[in-house]
Amino acid sequence: MEESVANAREQEESSEKSAANTKELEKSLEESAQENVESAANARELGESAQEIVQDSAANAKLEESAANTGHIGLTNCLEEAAAATTTIHMASSSTSVKGAEERVANEGPPEDEFLKYLPLYRAAARGDWEMANLIFQQDEGAITAIINNFKQTALHVAIEMGRNIHFVEELVKLMPKQDLLLKDDLGNTALTLAAIAARYSRRQIVSYLLDVASNNIKSCPFGHEADVLLLNDAIISKYFDIAVELVEKYPHLATLKVVGFLTPLEVIAQIPSAFRRGCKLKYWEGLIYDGIPLSLLESHPNKNEGDVENATCNSAQVLPHASSWNYFHLISVMWQELRIMIWKTIIHLGNKEIGTREACLKFFLAHILGNFLHFDFIAAPPIKQIKDKKQMHNHALQLVKLICKRIETLNNLKNQETHYANAVTRAASVDNSEVIEEIVEIFPNAVRVINNKQDGAYMFHLAVGNRSENVFNLAYQMDGNKHRAMNATDNYGNTILHIAGRLAKPQKLNLVSGAALQMQRELQWFEEVERWLRQDFKEKINKDGKTPQMIFTEEHKNLVIDGEKWMRDTANSCAIVASLIVTIVFAAAITVPGGNKQDNGQPVLFKRNGFIIFAISDAISLFSSATSLLMFLAILTSRYAEMDFLYALPKKLIIGLVTLFLSITFMIIAFCCTLYLVFGRGENWVLIGVAILASLPITSFVFQQFPLLVDLISSTYGPGIFGKRIDRPFG
Repeated sequence: MEESVANAREQEESSEKSAANTKELEKSLEESAQENVESAANARELGESAQEIVQDSAANAKLEESAANTGHIGLTNCLEEAAAATTTIHMASSSTSVKGAEERVANEGPPEDEFLKYLPLYRAAARGDWEMANLIFQQDEGAITAIINNFKQTALHVAIEMGRNIHFVEELVKLMPKQDLLLKDDLGNTALTLAAIAARYSRRQIVSYLLDVASNNIKSCPFGHEADVLLLNDAIISKYFDIAVELVEKYPHLATLKVVGFLTPLEVIAQIPSAFRRGCKLKYWEGLIYDGIPLSLLESHPNKNEGDVENATCNSAQVLPHASSWNYFHLISVMWQELRIMIWKTIIHLGNKEIGTREACLKFFLAHILGNFLHFDFIAAPPIKQIKDKKQMHNHALQLVKLICKRIETLNNLKNQETHYANAVTRAASVDNSEVIEEIVEIFPNAVRVINNKQDGAYMFHLAVGNRSENVFNLAYQMDGNKHRAMNATDNYGNTILHIAGRLAKPQKLNLVSGAALQMQRELQWFEEVERWLRQDFKEKINKDGKTPQMIFTEEHKNLVIDGEKWMRDTANSCAIVASLIVTIVFAAAITVPGGNKQDNGQPVLFKRNGFIIFAISDAISLFSSATSLLMFLAILTSRYAEMDFLYALPKKLIIGLVTLFLSITFMIIAFCCTLYLVFGRGENWVLIGVAILASLPITSFVFQQFPLLVDLISSTYGPGIFGKRIDRPFG
């Protein structure tokens, strides 16, 4: 009996020791989970060991059944209940500790051992090696969406960020649930958000593919977060305007979504003037081709409207087979036939009195020609294709602005609407993006009176003049009664628009014009043009600093006048030296004619030959033109160089001097060639041809060096200028 009680007590002590061991194991388990939260597997093993010990305690408790055989059932039952209660408590505590450790591990990512496991997958995703990645996915399906680095990125994140292989992205997306496209890395970027980063590096295919997959397979909107508006912004910055249009059409809320510290989509596109026609500088022939390309070629579903000149295309081009299936003789014959049809249509079009201008007829002709021939890929030369792509980009950009403005129009109040377009107007006015302003004012007429900020108080036209944005300033010519009110406004410092015109332009605007003298001329043109728009009493208005517009102009342009004078003097000095040398040479040549003179009457020996007559005429023209050129350059050197002299007087003298100098050089070379032919040619034509070829070298050299300057001078002084009404569309 006593032995049984002693055994029972020993078993009770054993149970208490087991319970104590369990507590120690739990404590060590918690410490292990806190010190190394990445090791969930270890936590589970410790939990299992704790359970085994508890199970041992339960096994020991079974030994107490022998005590029941000896009659001590009551005491044994008490001990059994105590042991069972202790075991239940410890098992629950152990389970809670393991679960907490697993949650902490899930929040902080897998352990580094897991990263080592997925290192081959990381390499494959970074390199775009789909074969290697596919082998890994076949062995471990969980690797498709597993986190493979310490940035919490999946293989899809890495593949998009690297952008090595679009095929890798396509195949990986096919394997994964489409909802997993919304998995985020440690910065909160989903695969779709990383597509915005890909857009910055011209990875158009990846961006387009992911957007198609997301929009077609994810039921909920994949762009619900504010940071997702950056995808639209980056698409605009990368000039993927077709993708941006698709985004705004499918997810209109992105157009008005604001993110603190970032620009809105309308503000972003307002800062890209090159996205529109007026901000894109084209040569004359490029402009003709640009205007002649029908819009039907730019649309996914062409609108064949024969009555529309802009959209006109020949129907026959739509039914012709692709050029690659033809032989070249057949192709040439069809092209010639189409060309004759187009010429005949243009002649008929020319007789239409409603059209009226030759330029419109030329555009009509080009629209038909390009409408036909651009359907043949290899006929469209790269320059023409580039112009077509550029027009298509401009068309998409304009469409995007219209969509954004229509979305802003749906906002609940005028104040909220103004907060979305006000900054866009001021930014567009600063960078000369007139097309954006036109579209905004079309829907929000009050945008004409937008003020820059409360401190400055500059209006849209103030900003246009201050930044020398001629396209935005020319919008005033499209206004009716509102224009004088907009022009005669003053800012918070009492400056009229003429005060702002008197300030010196920014260097990036000045450098668009070659030479300090022409820069000064452009500044004077701006000042005079703005002055025409002001009331008489505003022209001499004093601002808060006590200065008139003319005082500001003189003060700001003092250094530019000095630079312009130096540039004029240097140019005149250089050209005057050349002109004086030519005068000396051709005058001496007139006295000592080729072949000499007759002794009896002093007449030239070669007087009756045609070459001698050409020599005499060329020499005389060269002498008179070089003398005129020399006088013009001397007049420039003796000028007073007042501010207004740079507007017409000095440029006019320089134009005359350069034109006469060019003529004198040309006719001097002709006279020299005639001399060589008369003296050494002996009637051989090959001598004349060789001399003419050699003579063209100095003339060509002069043309390439000085002719661009001459063209700029004539264009800026006597050309149409940069001001005036460009289109008939009403504004404001």
